[in-house]
Amino acid sequence: MKALRCIAVAIVSVVSGLDLHPLKDFGGVEAKAADEAPKIEELQKEVHELELKVGNLAGSVNRYKTAVFDPLSDQGFARLDTFVGTMIVSFHGLKPRTDGVEVQLDLGNLTSATIGGGTFKMRWGPAKPKMDGADFGARLIAWQRSLQSGTQELTEDLRPGVWNNVRLALPGASTDTLGYLELEFETKHIKLVPHRSAPEERQ
Repeated sequence: MKALRCIAVAIVSVVSGLDLHPLKDFGGVEAKAADEAPKIEELQKEVHELELKVGNLAGSVNRYKTAVFDPLSDQGFARLDTFVGTMIVSFHGLKPRTDGVEVQLDLGNLTSATIGGGTFKMRWGPAKPKMDGADFGARLIAWQRSLQSGTQELTEDLRPGVWNNVRLALPGASTDTLGYLELEFETKHIKLVPHRSAPEERQ
């Protein structure tokens, strides 16, 4: 019994000598973190709003750099500016493929030169969220991050003053859920006819 009492006294002495201040400090850290949580949420909201404003500003500056369609409802056309001139894109519809979707377009070359091919840059995905609600900024950013992207080379010439048939492949897309299609076209090759020689290509 005396031995057990001695052990008990020793344990009490050790516990009494422990420094419990770190535990108290840890509680203070938790309290401070809880106090800062609303501020962090507010900052995140402000960041989302700023990203939205920057995106809208970039869209207004490069208004015709891309042509945007809603594949589920659009059957119209849009203006598309390129390095060599302005074109008109006419959207006709979608065709299912085993590996995704085929986009059926006509590309109207409004210049007087033959355009020697180029590169399509594409972004596609679900429909753009409606501009309503306090969480619109967060939903828009989430939607932008969900978009897929890809490129496709156009090897055929685009004849001037006529509609040129174009087919683009969107891997992984579905005709049921594809609600947004954004197109950009890059080319630096044109073909002009000199006065006294064969057609000449310039780059």
